[in-house]
This record gives sequence, structure tokens and C-alpha cells, in this order.
Amino acid sequence: IENTAVVVPPPARWLMVGGCSLVLLAIVLLLGITQVPPERYPILLRARVVALAAMLLLIPLALFQLGTIPLLLGILSLLLAPVLTGVWLWIESLAPAR
Repeated sequence: IENTAVVVPPPARWLMVGGCSLVLLAIVLLLGITQVPPERYPILLRARVVALAAMLLLIPLALFQLGTIPLLLGILSLLLAPVLTGVWLWIESLAPAR
């Protein structure tokens, strides 16, 4: 994409959003087959829900005629949501019980 002021063409939008959605779907499926101790299962379930929600929220980005920068910022923020949630849950699980 040469010019950031131009609206991203629909095939390019669907390609970017579709690829990122498939990555998040693969993460959700991998988290589904991950074996964890029973006491850690709620953490895994929350991580799966966040990744699935991010995947579903990515799809509407392809429907709107966004410029390059807003589209990439939307994709980036939704791809980082599961990562930041994972870090937060990891810190929460390592914190001493209150």
C-alpha cells in the first residue's frame, strides 16, 4: 500500500482481516486442546474468550471503508488484546494469594 491517505481496497481489507482472524482462530483452537491443571482452567477459558472476541471484532473492520492507518491500528489493537490479556492473567496467577 503506497499511500496511507487512500482507502484500502476491499480485497486487501478482506485479505488482511481474514488472515488475522484465521490466526486468532488457530490460537483459540490450540488453547482448546492445551492440557492444564484443573485449577488453571478458568485462566485458560478467559484467554480463549478474549481471543475469540478479538477474532469476531476483527471481521467488521473489513466492512468499513477505512484508510490504511486506521485499519492497521484496529488490526494491531485487536491482535494485541489476547497477548496483553495473557500477560495480565500470567501476572495475576503468579501474584501471592491475598
